Amino acid sequence: MRKIRKIQVLENFIIRCEFDNGEVRDLDITSIMDKNGKYSKKVYDKSVFKTVKIGEFGQLY
Repeated sequence: MRKIRKIQVLENFIIRCEFDNGEVRDLDITSIMDKNGKYSKKVYDKSVFKTVKIGEFGQLY
């Protein structure tokens, strides 16, 4: 599994991810998150969304 090594927060809940193999992809979280879910509601707050970070194992949190 590839690890994310760099991110850029874009508009409309999209995160540009650069992976350890140099590949760059845009991740639109609206396609994978339930807007009514317990934790998703917080993520859909733009001020919270912009705090996304890369974890120890290359995951987003």
